[in-house]
Amino acid sequence: MDAFKSAFSSIKPPTNLWSGGGQQSSNTTDKVPDNVIVANNQQSTQPQTQQPNQERAIHRINLSSIRHNYNEVQTSAAQQQCQVIVVVKADGYGHGSLLTACHLVERCSAGAFAVATLEEGVALRRAFEEKLSSDLGSRVRILVLGSPVGYPKCFDTYLHNNIELMVSGPEVASSLVQWMKNHDGRRRAEAETVGEKLKEDILKQNEVGNPMRHGVVRQVSMNRDKANEELLKEKEGSAGPKDASKSAPEETISNKSAAPPPPKLQTKHAAATLTNMTGDDLAREVRQILVGQKQATAKTSMPAIQEPSAEDSSTIGSSSRTTSKNPSRVGSPVPEKKDETITNKAAATPFIGIADAAKASQQKEMRASKLGDEISSKAETPVLKKKLRWHALVDSGMGRLGFKIDEHPKPAPQASLDVVGTPQAEDGISDGSIGSSSEVSAIRDTVSIIKELYDAEVHDGAPIEFYGMNTHMAEANSTSTYTNDQMERFRSLLHRVRSAGIVVPSISTDNSSALLTTTLKHFHSIGLGLETRGYVRCGGAIYGQRPSFPQLRAVSTLTATVKHVAVIKQGESVGYDRAYVAPLDVRIATLTLGFADGYPRELGGGVGRVSIRGSVYPVAGNVCMDMLMVDLGPADIEGEGSSVMVGDTAVLWGPEETDGDESSPGLIPLSELAGTLKTTQSALTCGLSSRVKRVYI
Repeated sequence: MDAFKSAFSSIKPPTNLWSGGGQQSSNTTDKVPDNVIVANNQQSTQPQTQQPNQERAIHRINLSSIRHNYNEVQTSAAQQQCQVIVVVKADGYGHGSLLTACHLVERCSAGAFAVATLEEGVALRRAFEEKLSSDLGSRVRILVLGSPVGYPKCFDTYLHNNIELMVSGPEVASSLVQWMKNHDGRRRAEAETVGEKLKEDILKQNEVGNPMRHGVVRQVSMNRDKANEELLKEKEGSAGPKDASKSAPEETISNKSAAPPPPKLQTKHAAATLTNMTGDDLAREVRQILVGQKQATAKTSMPAIQEPSAEDSSTIGSSSRTTSKNPSRVGSPVPEKKDETITNKAAATPFIGIADAAKASQQKEMRASKLGDEISSKAETPVLKKKLRWHALVDSGMGRLGFKIDEHPKPAPQASLDVVGTPQAEDGISDGSIGSSSEVSAIRDTVSIIKELYDAEVHDGAPIEFYGMNTHMAEANSTSTYTNDQMERFRSLLHRVRSAGIVVPSISTDNSSALLTTTLKHFHSIGLGLETRGYVRCGGAIYGQRPSFPQLRAVSTLTATVKHVAVIKQGESVGYDRAYVAPLDVRIATLTLGFADGYPRELGGGVGRVSIRGSVYPVAGNVCMDMLMVDLGPADIEGEGSSVMVGDTAVLWGPEETDGDESSPGLIPLSELAGTLKTTQSALTCGLSSRVKRVYI
């Protein structure tokens, strides 16, 4: 558990996934998400002194229950010859996607995850790369289930972050073709992304938490420039007497080989002025620097040319003159050493930072521009090595997104893909691409569209990789007649795709409930084929939100603090609209939780219940925005309600902290509240706001 706590003490997720204010890790400059706490543990060598009743409201998340549920799901998947994709969309169903996903990778070796949006996928990839080993963090699969937004530009982000794309219809396929043909655009986008990442890393490394940081960086830069100037003067002074003793021809050669003084690095602004550069400018400068260094290294590795001695200076001069007068004379002219010396001088200069090197290279723009063609050709190579994995989403009966199942007659003539040039029709005349017009894409058969993208990958070397076919079931169980009909339609399309010569590496179909019924047959190798691997997407089961399956454990507990206890006389009212009028003298406890925190307002008026000190009490009156009231019972009876005090912890759903049995759903199960409201458990946990502190135990 210590390793887990230390691994996540510096996670800093994007603002669209985490928010709140408060706690900061003591061993890193990065902030833990402000609404996240890792609870105390006996194994911890540095326990955090965080008492639950010091917070307004806490969402307590049991990591051991998450691991237990994952193992149950994996066991069921192995029995049915399929594997699991862990769905962590909507911030892990309200439990924290980054923390829980990394925990499952480290502790359970989970290898595939699914999210709803590209932004969620990028945040998850960065968390993997930061908290796991570099190799493992880049290899864990991340699939975006939702349709891409902002294509074709977003395809560059998918490619750079190794995130798998869901092609949800002909219009997305058409845009993907255009993106494949735009070689220069892909290369430029990759360079800009790399440049922005370098800039972000540099600025993050310079961040020292000091308000005088810019002044310190500026002073360091000035000191470095001063040292460079002094070193240059020493070299010039030591070289003076030797130059004076040389003959005229030697002096000419020496002047040719002398390197110009290195440009003085600008210190008008601090290193942080790198933010004034655009991503494109920074990427161009970085490319020029790296290519220049590579060429310098290549030249320095060549056999050194012997320096002429003073006695040979006249011979060298006459030889060169003779050679120029008689080009046919056999002999080797003395090569000029100007470019070699300059390059060697540059190679000897230490690489002292992207920001300074970028500024210095700006002064060498004319010389560096000669490398433009070579830079472009070399920059193409790393882009083409990476491939964008894509899946075909099939609408087998959900009616939301996806390619249609029905077979359409092939229109004539069909456009064939040519990602190197332009799409060509069968008669050789340039035509549009897939879905170039709404009329064409509407009648195109799904198999023909998938086939053209597949051929572009296999035969034309397009930077894409067909990775599978997905569908979504409308009814979340495998015993439904409609679900079985959907699966039959999906299988028929899968058969036609394979008949077209397309290898389908994977399929993804069912969800948690279908998997846990253990009646899935379509993943068997006899029907699926040896070349295809089956996956089931599981999210709710991982977080214990499938009440039909008792083998799963509850993960979520919502608590609040008792901030006020008072006696209300008979006939007095409580809360807005006087929704509660005391039938007799009663005790009322006020809790620090309201509908702005995510507790449903529909649970007011006695519908909702609260557990305090092991006893259950009804909610009194309407749920307010920031608080709610609880009826503790008659004021004149020394019952359980009379023992409730300010500072007590109230459990609004989930297992009690004092429960010895982790399989217990608690006195107020989340499933019962969801049933009362005729909603789902995930709707309740996803509805919790950032004001609710997360505690992982």
